[in-house]
Amino acid sequence: MADTKISLLTEVTTPALTDVVPIVNAGNTKKVQRHNLLGLGYTAPVAGDFTWVNQGSASIDSSGDGLLLTCPATAALNFRLQTITAPATPYTITAALQLMPMTVNYHYPCLGWRQSSDGKIIVFGVQTNTAATDGPNLLSLNKYTSATGAYSATYVSMPSRIAAGVPLWLRIADDGTNRKCSVSFNGVRWQQIHSVGRTDYLTATHVFWAGECENATDDLLVTLMSWKVT
Repeated sequence: MADTKISLLTEVTTPALTDVVPIVNAGNTKKVQRHNLLGLGYTAPVAGDFTWVNQGSASIDSSGDGLLLTCPATAALNFRLQTITAPATPYTITAALQLMPMTVNYHYPCLGWRQSSDGKIIVFGVQTNTAATDGPNLLSLNKYTSATGAYSATYVSMPSRIAAGVPLWLRIADDGTNRKCSVSFNGVRWQQIHSVGRTDYLTATHVFWAGECENATDDLLVTLMSWKVT
């Protein structure tokens, strides 16, 4: 009710990103969704928009903020993909991933492109490699023959100072000529780190967010906090 005191309202202890918060602006009461309260510009992802590729025993939990992807530890390479059909060009996919601590090799939360005719994928994200001289967390852009196939080649690999719990903003784009990858630490200022012809290695029919856990001891947990297609 409009005349109910705020102190008498029922408290919500686990608010959703899309819950509305009242604000007062120049004497007028307005509203803002919680994910925009601090100007973060989150776009809440919808679980039903995505289709699994190579789900296996991976799971999605949509009960809290964002979509929590749990990738079970495996001995072999297994990317657990949440895909959508690639939009018409030009398009940009902007996502925020919240990472749990990654302390073992070959955890790989990422965005990417997929060619459905043969399963080839290109993945862009943070890859753990405790043996790397410029690691242990590498911002990597790699090619694979499929979600369960073999590593093919690396476009980019560079040191990353990504911290657990801090959103990692990634962006993939296709302008009709080139595929581009960019990274941000606040979702506002972006640094492009790679560009290549849009048909190099594959011609994407799907885009995705995913996780990979090529390790026999620890699961990978990563939450998709924001997903925006423009």
